[in-house]
Amino acid sequence: MNYDLMMPDLRYAEETMSVEDKWKIEESLAEFDKIYKQANEALTKRNYKEYNLNATKLCLLHSLYVYEVYYDHKETSNVDHKLYNERKQLADSLFKKVGLNQDDYYFLVKDPLYHAPRVLIWEYPGIVLRASLYYEQYEKGLPPLSSGSSDSASSIMHILEELMPYFLILIVAIVCLDMVDSDRKQGTLKLLLTQPKKRSVYLMNKGKLYAKKTALIIFIPLAFTFACIGVQSGFETLSSPVLAYERGLTNLKNIDNHINDIHYVYGYDKKIYFSNVLINPDNPEDMEPQDEMELIPFWKLLLAASVFTILLICFYVSLNLLLHTLISNPIIAALSFLVIAGFGVLISMPENACAVYNVLNPFTHRNPIYAITGYTGYSFLFAAIVLLLATFLVNRISVFFFKRKDIS
Repeated sequence: MNYDLMMPDLRYAEETMSVEDKWKIEESLAEFDKIYKQANEALTKRNYKEYNLNATKLCLLHSLYVYEVYYDHKETSNVDHKLYNERKQLADSLFKKVGLNQDDYYFLVKDPLYHAPRVLIWEYPGIVLRASLYYEQYEKGLPPLSSGSSDSASSIMHILEELMPYFLILIVAIVCLDMVDSDRKQGTLKLLLTQPKKRSVYLMNKGKLYAKKTALIIFIPLAFTFACIGVQSGFETLSSPVLAYERGLTNLKNIDNHINDIHYVYGYDKKIYFSNVLINPDNPEDMEPQDEMELIPFWKLLLAASVFTILLICFYVSLNLLLHTLISNPIIAALSFLVIAGFGVLISMPENACAVYNVLNPFTHRNPIYAITGYTGYSFLFAAIVLLLATFLVNRISVFFFKRKDIS
Protein backbone atom coordinates (compact mmCIF):
# COMPACT_ATOMS: atom_id res chain seq x y z
CA MET A 1 0.00 0.00 0.00
CA ASN A 2 1.17 3.56 -0.72
CA TYR A 3 0.82 5.91 2.26
CA ASP A 4 2.05 9.03 0.43
CA LEU A 5 -1.29 10.81 0.77
CA MET A 6 -2.08 9.45 4.20
CA MET A 7 0.99 9.20 6.38
CA PRO A 8 4.35 10.99 6.53
CA ASP A 9 7.18 9.59 4.45
CA LEU A 10 10.00 8.70 6.84
CA ARG A 11 12.60 8.59 4.08
CA TYR A 12 12.92 12.37 4.33
CA ALA A 13 12.50 12.64 8.08
CA GLU A 14 16.02 11.84 9.28
CA GLU A 15 17.02 15.44 9.92
CA THR A 16 13.73 16.74 11.27
CA MET A 17 12.95 14.42 14.14
CA SER A 18 14.55 12.88 17.15
CA VAL A 19 15.42 9.18 17.33
CA GLU A 20 12.57 8.70 19.80
CA ASP A 21 10.07 10.42 17.49
CA LYS A 22 11.22 8.32 14.56
CA TRP A 23 10.86 5.12 16.57
CA LYS A 24 7.33 6.06 17.68
CA ILE A 25 6.27 6.92 14.13
CA GLU A 26 7.75 3.74 12.67
CA GLU A 27 5.92 1.69 15.31
CA SER A 28 2.65 3.53 14.63
CA LEU A 29 2.96 3.02 10.87
CA ALA A 30 3.73 -0.66 11.41
CA GLU A 31 0.53 -0.98 13.48
CA PHE A 32 -1.41 0.85 10.79
CA ASP A 33 -0.04 -1.55 8.16
CA LYS A 34 -0.93 -4.55 10.31
CA ILE A 35 -4.54 -3.41 10.74
CA TYR A 36 -4.76 -2.68 7.02
CA LYS A 37 -3.69 -6.23 6.14
CA GLN A 38 -6.13 -7.69 8.66
CA ALA A 39 -8.95 -5.65 7.10
CA ASN A 40 -8.13 -6.93 3.62
CA GLU A 41 -7.95 -10.53 4.83
CA ALA A 42 -11.30 -10.18 6.58
CA LEU A 43 -12.86 -8.71 3.45
CA THR A 44 -11.49 -11.57 1.33
CA LYS A 45 -13.03 -14.06 3.76
CA ARG A 46 -16.28 -12.02 3.86
CA ASN A 47 -15.89 -11.63 7.58
CA TYR A 48 -17.62 -8.26 7.48
CA LYS A 49 -17.75 -7.75 11.22
CA GLU A 50 -13.98 -7.97 11.55
CA TYR A 51 -13.51 -5.91 8.40
CA ASN A 52 -15.71 -3.07 9.66
CA LEU A 53 -13.92 -3.04 13.01
CA ASN A 54 -10.50 -2.86 11.38
CA ALA A 55 -11.73 -0.25 8.90
CA THR A 56 -12.92 1.84 11.87
CA LYS A 57 -9.45 1.61 13.41
CA LEU A 58 -7.79 2.61 10.15
CA CYS A 59 -9.97 5.68 9.84
CA LEU A 60 -9.32 6.64 13.46
CA LEU A 61 -5.54 6.35 13.11
CA HIS A 62 -5.73 8.37 9.93
CA SER A 63 -7.85 10.99 11.70
CA LEU A 64 -5.32 11.12 14.55
CA TYR A 65 -2.54 11.98 12.13
CA VAL A 66 -4.63 14.62 10.35
CA TYR A 67 -5.72 16.15 13.65
CA GLU A 68 -2.09 16.46 14.70
CA VAL A 69 -1.41 18.26 11.43
CA TYR A 70 -4.39 20.54 12.13
CA TYR A 71 -3.31 21.16 15.71
CA ASP A 72 0.26 22.02 14.70
CA HIS A 73 -0.52 23.99 11.55
CA LYS A 74 -0.83 27.75 11.88
CA GLU A 75 -2.98 28.60 8.83
CA THR A 76 -6.42 27.35 9.91
CA SER A 77 -8.41 30.58 9.67
CA ASN A 78 -10.91 29.13 7.17
CA VAL A 79 -11.55 26.00 9.21
CA ASP A 80 -14.83 25.41 11.06
CA HIS A 81 -13.29 24.94 14.50
CA LYS A 82 -16.64 24.17 16.13
CA LEU A 83 -17.17 21.27 13.70
CA TYR A 84 -13.63 20.05 14.33
CA ASN A 85 -14.15 20.07 18.09
CA GLU A 86 -17.40 18.11 17.69
CA ARG A 87 -15.66 15.56 15.46
CA LYS A 88 -12.74 15.34 17.89
CA GLN A 89 -15.17 14.38 20.66
CA LEU A 90 -16.72 11.77 18.37
CA ALA A 91 -13.28 10.42 17.49
CA ASP A 92 -12.30 10.23 21.19
CA SER A 93 -15.40 8.17 21.98
CA LEU A 94 -14.76 5.86 19.02
CA PHE A 95 -11.14 5.31 20.09
CA LYS A 96 -12.42 4.07 23.46
CA LYS A 97 -15.08 1.86 21.87
CA VAL A 98 -12.61 0.04 19.60
CA GLY A 99 -10.02 -0.30 22.39
CA LEU A 100 -7.31 1.97 20.95
CA ASN A 101 -5.23 4.26 23.16
CA GLN A 102 -4.42 7.47 21.29
CA ASP A 103 -1.27 8.03 23.37
CA ASP A 104 0.23 4.86 21.89
CA TYR A 105 0.36 6.38 18.41
CA TYR A 106 2.40 9.25 17.06
CA PHE A 107 2.47 10.49 13.46
CA LEU A 108 3.39 14.16 13.67
CA VAL A 109 6.25 15.26 11.43
CA LYS A 110 7.25 18.89 10.97
CA ASP A 111 7.19 20.81 7.67
CA PRO A 112 8.05 20.33 4.87
CA LEU A 113 7.06 16.69 5.24
CA TYR A 114 3.34 17.51 5.19
CA HIS A 115 1.68 16.56 1.93
CA ALA A 116 -0.53 19.58 1.16
CA PRO A 117 -1.34 20.35 4.84
CA ARG A 118 -4.39 22.49 4.06
CA VAL A 119 -5.96 19.64 2.09
CA LEU A 120 -5.17 17.22 4.89
CA ILE A 121 -6.76 19.50 7.48
CA TRP A 122 -10.00 19.84 5.48
CA GLU A 123 -10.29 16.05 5.38
CA TYR A 124 -10.56 15.61 9.15
CA PRO A 125 -14.37 15.87 9.63
CA GLY A 126 -15.01 13.43 6.78
CA ILE A 127 -12.51 10.89 8.05
CA VAL A 128 -14.13 10.82 11.50
CA LEU A 129 -17.56 10.53 9.89
CA ARG A 130 -16.23 7.63 7.85
CA ALA A 131 -15.00 5.95 11.04
CA SER A 132 -18.41 6.36 12.69
CA LEU A 133 -20.14 4.75 9.70
CA TYR A 134 -17.80 1.76 9.76
CA TYR A 135 -18.36 1.36 13.49
CA GLU A 136 -22.12 1.51 13.03
CA GLN A 137 -21.85 -1.24 10.41
CA TYR A 138 -19.73 -3.22 12.86
CA GLU A 139 -22.32 -2.87 15.64
CA LYS A 140 -25.22 -3.82 13.36
CA GLY A 141 -23.34 -6.70 11.72
CA LEU A 142 -23.82 -5.21 8.25
CA PRO A 143 -21.72 -5.80 5.14
CA PRO A 144 -19.70 -2.82 3.91
CA LEU A 145 -21.30 -0.02 1.92
CA SER A 146 -21.25 -0.69 -1.79
CA SER A 147 -18.14 0.81 -3.33
CA GLY A 148 -18.86 0.17 -6.99
CA SER A 149 -21.59 0.45 -9.60
CA SER A 150 -21.68 -3.17 -10.74
CA ASP A 151 -22.92 -5.06 -7.69
CA SER A 152 -26.53 -6.01 -7.19
CA ALA A 153 -27.44 -3.21 -4.76
CA SER A 154 -26.04 -0.52 -7.03
CA SER A 155 -27.68 -2.02 -10.12
CA ILE A 156 -31.09 -2.02 -8.47
CA MET A 157 -30.54 1.52 -7.21
CA HIS A 158 -29.76 2.72 -10.74
CA ILE A 159 -32.99 1.14 -12.03
CA LEU A 160 -35.09 2.74 -9.29
CA GLU A 161 -33.43 6.14 -9.41
CA GLU A 162 -32.74 6.72 -13.10
CA LEU A 163 -35.07 4.48 -15.11
CA MET A 164 -38.21 4.15 -13.01
CA PRO A 165 -39.43 7.78 -12.93
CA TYR A 166 -39.54 8.13 -16.73
CA PHE A 167 -40.31 4.52 -17.62
CA LEU A 168 -43.33 4.60 -15.31
CA ILE A 169 -44.89 7.59 -17.07
CA LEU A 170 -44.57 5.91 -20.46
CA ILE A 171 -45.98 2.58 -19.25
CA VAL A 172 -49.02 4.24 -17.63
CA ALA A 173 -49.76 6.19 -20.83
CA ILE A 174 -49.71 2.96 -22.89
CA VAL A 175 -51.67 0.82 -20.41
CA CYS A 176 -54.38 3.49 -19.95
CA LEU A 177 -54.81 4.12 -23.66
CA ASP A 178 -58.23 2.39 -23.80
CA MET A 179 -59.44 2.86 -20.25
CA VAL A 180 -62.70 4.65 -21.22
CA ASP A 181 -62.63 4.49 -25.01
CA SER A 182 -62.99 0.69 -25.15
CA ASP A 183 -66.33 0.79 -23.31
CA ARG A 184 -67.48 3.72 -25.43
CA LYS A 185 -66.66 1.96 -28.74
CA GLN A 186 -68.31 -1.31 -27.70
CA GLY A 187 -71.44 0.52 -26.60
CA THR A 188 -71.16 -0.87 -23.09
CA LEU A 189 -70.44 2.47 -21.43
CA LYS A 190 -73.99 3.72 -21.90
CA LEU A 191 -75.36 0.38 -20.72
CA LEU A 192 -73.15 0.38 -17.64
CA LEU A 193 -74.26 3.86 -16.70
CA THR A 194 -77.95 2.86 -16.81
CA GLN A 195 -77.36 0.62 -13.78
CA PRO A 196 -78.29 1.89 -10.29
CA LYS A 197 -74.63 2.47 -9.42
CA LYS A 198 -73.37 6.03 -9.53
CA ARG A 199 -71.10 7.23 -12.30
CA SER A 200 -68.43 7.87 -9.70
CA VAL A 201 -68.40 4.15 -8.84
CA TYR A 202 -67.80 3.24 -12.49
CA LEU A 203 -64.97 5.77 -12.70
CA MET A 204 -63.33 4.61 -9.48
CA ASN A 205 -63.54 0.98 -10.52
CA LYS A 206 -61.84 1.89 -13.80
CA GLY A 207 -59.08 3.64 -11.90
CA LYS A 208 -58.50 0.64 -9.61
CA LEU A 209 -58.50 -1.79 -12.54
CA TYR A 210 -55.89 0.09 -14.53
CA ALA A 211 -53.78 0.79 -11.45
CA LYS A 212 -53.65 -2.98 -10.84
CA LYS A 213 -52.77 -3.64 -14.49
CA THR A 214 -49.96 -1.11 -14.39
CA ALA A 215 -48.64 -2.42 -11.08
CA LEU A 216 -48.48 -5.97 -12.45
CA ILE A 217 -46.73 -4.84 -15.63
CA ILE A 218 -44.20 -2.89 -13.56
CA PHE A 219 -43.58 -5.21 -10.62
CA ILE A 220 -43.47 -8.64 -12.29
CA PRO A 221 -40.52 -7.80 -14.59
CA LEU A 222 -38.81 -5.83 -11.82
CA ALA A 223 -39.18 -8.71 -9.35
CA PHE A 224 -37.64 -11.07 -11.93
CA THR A 225 -34.84 -8.59 -12.64
CA PHE A 226 -34.11 -8.04 -8.95
CA ALA A 227 -34.12 -11.80 -8.35
CA CYS A 228 -31.61 -12.38 -11.16
CA ILE A 229 -29.39 -9.55 -9.92
CA GLY A 230 -29.70 -10.83 -6.36
CA VAL A 231 -28.64 -14.35 -7.31
CA GLN A 232 -25.48 -12.84 -8.75
CA SER A 233 -24.31 -11.93 -5.24
CA GLY A 234 -26.26 -14.46 -3.21
CA PHE A 235 -28.67 -11.77 -2.02
CA GLU A 236 -26.00 -10.53 0.38
CA THR A 237 -26.76 -6.94 -0.51
CA LEU A 238 -30.29 -7.20 0.90
CA SER A 239 -28.70 -6.71 4.30
CA SER A 240 -26.13 -4.20 3.09
CA PRO A 241 -26.58 -0.62 4.28
CA VAL A 242 -27.80 2.26 2.17
CA LEU A 243 -27.22 5.92 3.01
CA ALA A 244 -30.55 7.67 3.43
CA TYR A 245 -32.54 9.88 5.80
CA GLU A 246 -34.29 7.21 7.84
CA ARG A 247 -35.89 9.78 10.15
CA GLY A 248 -37.41 11.35 7.05
CA LEU A 249 -39.40 8.18 6.36
CA THR A 250 -41.82 8.80 9.20
CA ASN A 251 -42.01 12.54 9.80
CA LEU A 252 -43.15 15.62 7.92
CA LYS A 253 -40.10 17.71 8.69
CA ASN A 254 -38.30 19.02 5.63
CA ILE A 255 -34.73 17.80 5.37
CA ASP A 256 -31.93 20.32 5.04
CA ASN A 257 -30.61 18.72 1.91
CA HIS A 258 -31.54 21.16 -0.85
CA ILE A 259 -29.32 20.51 -3.80
CA ASN A 260 -27.81 23.99 -3.94
CA ASP A 261 -26.63 23.61 -0.33
CA ILE A 262 -25.18 20.13 -0.74
CA HIS A 263 -21.47 20.00 -0.16
CA TYR A 264 -18.84 17.40 0.45
CA VAL A 265 -15.69 17.62 2.47
CA TYR A 266 -13.63 17.53 -0.71
CA GLY A 267 -15.86 19.74 -2.85
CA TYR A 268 -16.85 17.18 -5.46
CA ASP A 269 -19.80 17.52 -7.84
CA LYS A 270 -23.19 18.08 -6.20
CA LYS A 271 -24.47 14.57 -6.59
CA ILE A 272 -25.52 12.04 -3.99
CA TYR A 273 -24.34 8.51 -4.72
CA PHE A 274 -26.48 6.78 -2.08
CA SER A 275 -25.72 3.05 -2.06
CA ASN A 276 -22.50 3.38 -4.04
CA VAL A 277 -20.99 6.24 -2.08
CA LEU A 278 -17.26 5.74 -2.25
CA ILE A 279 -16.08 5.10 1.29
CA ASN A 280 -12.72 3.42 1.54
CA PRO A 281 -10.79 3.47 4.82
CA ASP A 282 -7.43 3.97 3.14
CA ASN A 283 -8.37 6.57 0.52
CA PRO A 284 -8.91 10.06 1.90
CA GLU A 285 -9.97 11.39 -1.50
CA ASP A 286 -13.17 9.36 -1.61
CA MET A 287 -16.48 11.18 -1.32
CA GLU A 288 -18.19 11.51 2.03
CA PRO A 289 -21.93 11.35 2.79
CA GLN A 290 -23.98 14.12 4.31
CA ASP A 291 -23.86 14.30 8.10
CA GLU A 292 -27.62 13.74 8.34
CA MET A 293 -27.52 10.51 6.35
CA GLU A 294 -28.00 7.24 8.18
CA LEU A 295 -27.43 3.59 7.42
CA ILE A 296 -30.59 1.65 6.62
CA PRO A 297 -30.82 -1.97 5.39
CA PHE A 298 -31.22 -2.34 1.65
CA TRP A 299 -34.43 -4.35 2.00
CA LYS A 300 -36.05 -1.39 3.77
CA LEU A 301 -35.19 0.86 0.83
CA LEU A 302 -36.72 -1.67 -1.58
CA LEU A 303 -39.89 -1.86 0.50
CA ALA A 304 -40.20 1.93 0.73
CA ALA A 305 -39.50 2.29 -3.01
CA SER A 306 -42.23 -0.25 -3.80
CA VAL A 307 -44.80 1.55 -1.66
CA PHE A 308 -43.88 4.88 -3.23
CA THR A 309 -44.07 3.42 -6.74
CA ILE A 310 -47.64 2.27 -6.03
CA LEU A 311 -48.53 5.83 -4.98
CA LEU A 312 -47.00 7.15 -8.20
CA ILE A 313 -48.99 4.65 -10.26
CA CYS A 314 -52.23 5.75 -8.55
CA PHE A 315 -51.49 9.39 -9.30
CA TYR A 316 -50.58 8.80 -12.95
CA VAL A 317 -53.60 6.56 -13.54
CA SER A 318 -55.88 9.17 -11.95
CA LEU A 319 -54.45 11.87 -14.20
CA ASN A 320 -55.02 9.64 -17.23
CA LEU A 321 -58.56 8.98 -16.07
CA LEU A 322 -59.26 12.71 -15.96
CA LEU A 323 -57.85 13.30 -19.43
CA HIS A 324 -59.67 10.33 -20.96
CA THR A 325 -62.87 11.64 -19.36
CA LEU A 326 -62.43 15.08 -20.89
CA ILE A 327 -61.02 13.99 -24.27
CA SER A 328 -62.84 11.46 -26.43
CA ASN A 329 -59.86 10.63 -28.64
CA PRO A 330 -57.64 8.20 -26.63
CA ILE A 331 -54.48 9.05 -28.61
CA ILE A 332 -54.86 12.77 -27.92
CA ALA A 333 -55.63 12.01 -24.27
CA ALA A 334 -52.48 9.89 -23.95
CA LEU A 335 -50.35 12.52 -25.68
CA SER A 336 -51.83 15.18 -23.41
CA PHE A 337 -50.79 13.11 -20.40
CA LEU A 338 -47.24 12.76 -21.73
CA VAL A 339 -47.03 16.50 -22.38
CA ILE A 340 -48.35 17.37 -18.90
CA ALA A 341 -46.10 14.83 -17.20
CA GLY A 342 -43.10 15.92 -19.27
CA PHE A 343 -43.68 19.57 -18.42
CA GLY A 344 -44.23 18.71 -14.76
CA VAL A 345 -40.93 16.81 -14.66
CA LEU A 346 -39.13 19.60 -16.53
CA ILE A 347 -40.07 22.35 -14.07
CA SER A 348 -39.58 20.19 -10.99
CA MET A 349 -35.97 19.16 -11.38
CA PRO A 350 -34.15 18.67 -8.04
CA GLU A 351 -32.38 22.02 -8.30
CA ASN A 352 -35.81 23.70 -8.39
CA ALA A 353 -37.31 21.59 -5.61
CA CYS A 354 -37.19 24.46 -3.13
CA ALA A 355 -39.26 26.77 -5.35
CA VAL A 356 -42.67 27.72 -3.96
CA TYR A 357 -44.54 26.31 -6.96
CA ASN A 358 -42.92 22.91 -6.36
CA VAL A 359 -43.88 22.44 -2.71
CA LEU A 360 -47.19 20.77 -3.58
CA ASN A 361 -46.25 19.77 -7.12
CA PRO A 362 -46.64 15.96 -7.28
CA PHE A 363 -44.05 15.73 -10.07
CA THR A 364 -41.41 17.01 -7.63
CA HIS A 365 -41.80 13.69 -5.84
CA ARG A 366 -41.78 11.46 -8.91
CA ASN A 367 -38.60 9.61 -7.94
CA PRO A 368 -38.82 6.90 -5.23
CA ILE A 369 -35.13 7.24 -4.38
CA TYR A 370 -35.36 11.02 -4.09
CA ALA A 371 -38.21 10.62 -1.61
CA ILE A 372 -36.46 8.00 0.51
CA THR A 373 -33.11 9.74 0.63
CA GLY A 374 -34.49 13.25 0.98
CA TYR A 375 -32.66 14.38 -2.14
CA THR A 376 -35.15 17.17 -2.88
CA GLY A 377 -35.29 18.31 0.73
CA TYR A 378 -38.69 16.75 1.48
CA SER A 379 -39.27 13.75 3.69
CA PHE A 380 -40.71 10.48 2.42
CA LEU A 381 -43.90 10.99 4.40
CA PHE A 382 -44.36 14.54 3.09
CA ALA A 383 -43.88 13.37 -0.51
CA ALA A 384 -46.31 10.47 0.00
CA ILE A 385 -48.99 12.78 1.40
CA VAL A 386 -48.57 15.18 -1.54
CA LEU A 387 -49.11 12.30 -3.97
CA LEU A 388 -52.15 11.03 -2.05
CA LEU A 389 -53.71 14.50 -1.98
CA ALA A 390 -52.99 15.03 -5.68
CA THR A 391 -54.56 11.65 -6.53
CA PHE A 392 -57.66 12.42 -4.46
CA LEU A 393 -58.03 15.89 -6.01
CA VAL A 394 -57.66 14.63 -9.58
CA ASN A 395 -60.19 11.86 -8.91
CA ARG A 396 -62.72 14.38 -7.57
CA ILE A 397 -62.27 16.56 -10.65
CA SER A 398 -62.72 13.51 -12.90
CA VAL A 399 -65.97 12.58 -11.16
CA PHE A 400 -67.21 16.17 -11.39
CA PHE A 401 -66.78 16.33 -15.16
CA PHE A 402 -67.88 12.73 -15.79
CA LYS A 403 -71.19 13.33 -14.04
CA ARG A 404 -71.90 16.22 -16.41
CA LYS A 405 -70.69 14.50 -19.54
CA ASP A 406 -73.20 13.50 -22.16
CA ILE A 407 -72.68 9.78 -22.81
CA SER A 408 -74.03 8.97 -26.26
